[in-house]
Amino acid sequence: MDIGVLINNVGIALEIPDRFLECDLNSSGNEKFLKDILFCNVFPVTLMTRLLLPGMVSRNKGVIVNIGSVLVVAPTPCLAMYSATKAYTDSLTQSLTAEYENHGVVIQSLLPGPVQTKMIKLEKPSIFSPTPETYVRSALKAIGIEKRTGSHWTHRMTENFNFETVDISDRNKKCLAIPLDVPFISLELTCPTSIFSGKQGLIETGRAIRELSILGLPFLEVVGLVLTCLVVVYFVPVYLRTIWDLWIKPTFSMGTNLLEMGKWAVVTGASDGIGKAFAKQ
Repeated sequence: MDIGVLINNVGIALEIPDRFLECDLNSSGNEKFLKDILFCNVFPVTLMTRLLLPGMVSRNKGVIVNIGSVLVVAPTPCLAMYSATKAYTDSLTQSLTAEYENHGVVIQSLLPGPVQTKMIKLEKPSIFSPTPETYVRSALKAIGIEKRTGSHWTHRMTENFNFETVDISDRNKKCLAIPLDVPFISLELTCPTSIFSGKQGLIETGRAIRELSILGLPFLEVVGLVLTCLVVVYFVPVYLRTIWDLWIKPTFSMGTNLLEMGKWAVVTGASDGIGKAFAKQ
């Protein structure tokens, strides 16, 4: 069978993120779900690639898109198993790209951030959490152009951050991963349950911030200046590169024409979300 495109999308995650030893693996209290998440997120992408890649190599054409997650850029408290399996997918994809990019096969690691799917359970789409259809439209433009990408312009911003993560579940009963390090600026963010003591505490804190100064300049003005410089020096080049990669280059080079890869395409995990959007488009 002439299968020219493979989209490896199938995957599962914990319904409620929690620390590794405290997560409710399933209703019976055993570790079946631990085996399920490892099997579902690791085995299919490996097996399907192993089955279909030989035919693509022999025909000297084909496309494989392995869908990971933006969570692979950093350790992720409370999503340890899920992010680890997606890191496997990302590493496998990059290795296969190095092995077979000279055989006419396009192999891409797609690293989406929040997308409006049943797994994420967001209330409504937003600029930072697009619908699957919106996300896949941008993803299709990047095939053949970028080997490893978040694709959607808001998700691409995280590709150039250096992340550190903090587990603050002991402080506010929630488990969060917080980005701390950005080029030129290092921030330490914590979220204790109670920062201020009543209204007077807020007033005193606000007054203290207004009275702070750095090198003789008001603190808030310095913060504003630093943030402006950050936007100009860091974010503007990122956005310009995104425009170049996802709009200008596809316009002139057209990226990879999937219709020329073969008569058939295989999409795993196509019952919902990103997989379903890939199957339709």
